[in-house]
Amino acid sequence: MLKYDEDCPPIESLSQETVTFVLAKKTPVVENPQEAAESLFSKPLNHLRPRINHEILEHEITPEELDAAAQYGRFMERPSDLFLKLFHNVLCTLRRDPLAGCVSPSLIGTTGVIPLSIISTIPDILQHYYHCIINAKKEILLATNYWEKGESVNIIGKALRDLSKRAGNDNRYIIVKLIIDHPTKENLIHNHNILPPSKWPDYDIPSPEEMPNVSLEVNNYHRIILGTFHTKFMIVDRRMVLLNSNNIQDRPNLEMMSHFEGDIVNSFYDTFLISWWIPFKPHLVCLNDDASAQNHFHFGMNNTKLVSIQRPLQQAIARARLLLKCHLEKQAPDVYLDKHVLVEEKKTKMNGLSTIAIKALGQHRRVHSPSVLVKATNDLTGAIVGVDMNPRPETPMTHHLNQAAKSAYATRPDENLSSTELETLAYDFTPFIFHQAHAPFPIALVNRSPYGKPIHVDTANPQDAAWMGA
Repeated sequence: MLKYDEDCPPIESLSQETVTFVLAKKTPVVENPQEAAESLFSKPLNHLRPRINHEILEHEITPEELDAAAQYGRFMERPSDLFLKLFHNVLCTLRRDPLAGCVSPSLIGTTGVIPLSIISTIPDILQHYYHCIINAKKEILLATNYWEKGESVNIIGKALRDLSKRAGNDNRYIIVKLIIDHPTKENLIHNHNILPPSKWPDYDIPSPEEMPNVSLEVNNYHRIILGTFHTKFMIVDRRMVLLNSNNIQDRPNLEMMSHFEGDIVNSFYDTFLISWWIPFKPHLVCLNDDASAQNHFHFGMNNTKLVSIQRPLQQAIARARLLLKCHLEKQAPDVYLDKHVLVEEKKTKMNGLSTIAIKALGQHRRVHSPSVLVKATNDLTGAIVGVDMNPRPETPMTHHLNQAAKSAYATRPDENLSSTELETLAYDFTPFIFHQAHAPFPIALVNRSPYGKPIHVDTANPQDAAWMGA
């Protein structure tokens, strides 16, 4: 066990205050997250790395240590012993560096709910981004690694323009903060650099004139040489978080996004502040608006944060199924088809599509009312897992994906599948999963800081500790 001594303080001795709380007090001596963090927490004790790694890999965790881990987290009920073992290892890393997890220690273990998950292509995930952005009331914090010109960036740009129009109609002003990672010569001197509006056209970011009721600030964060800022999430009004696997870029990948609510939102909020590090200009407006851990959460279409996407769900399901159908038939469709999101609809080459896909594409382009859908999406509730709050048995698509997962090389469908079986696979594809109603459950936010040096010694951090402890 990693015993307490003067060189290795106990976890209980770490400040229970958070960077968010200190910054919200607006004291004259604290003007940015860096100053708030440095006023609360000590500098990293790098010489303790070997001891921390030994604790994580070799030490047999005692029942007393599990109890201590359970008491440290902001949990509503005691998590499982497996969770607590991993959480104990995570807490060990904070004794070396309280900010090793890029979040104030008291917020690293908390609770939350997940009303919605999306397992689909990037356009479907970004369509949910779009609708969450345009429905924001006060503040949006968006963090991503790659921000590459393309249709994904266009969707976010369109969302910001539309948000500005809505805010202008209501005489509101929205604060938006964006963190991206695009290494420049400025990063040789400072890890964090504010991207001036004059540079925004290089990234296809809307100009201030295009969104007069949105105050956007862009922070370009990179640690030279290899310290990539790899996180991907968005916080809206400090009430919900979208955490996803994809960046803001165009890739033909199957990705995943989860929509979080509850106390975990406060943890993500603190992580964003610490990642930003430098002064906010203008300041944030939700610093004092804690997300409640005790809310009566709504699920399915009863969730007011999700009701705005009901109609676009039909279009997204049609698009996702079309993409899958064309993939199974080894074709290349245009997956960015939503007129409501893109500035203008692009012409799609028909030569490379099968007769079935062309027919589906033609139907999809007429999808502007709930009554007109691609054949496979006539029943909206049948295309969404969880709307009826009943679990679904293994279906042909599940079986197909499970079979493919058994081999790293099994990435293509069986060439012996008939056209009917291919259509069944596409019909079964359910990109939107509305989870059954559930109470807030334990969550540990296990991050790691970008590490610029081309070596692998920085393993004493919450993310690595959780993986190695498993």
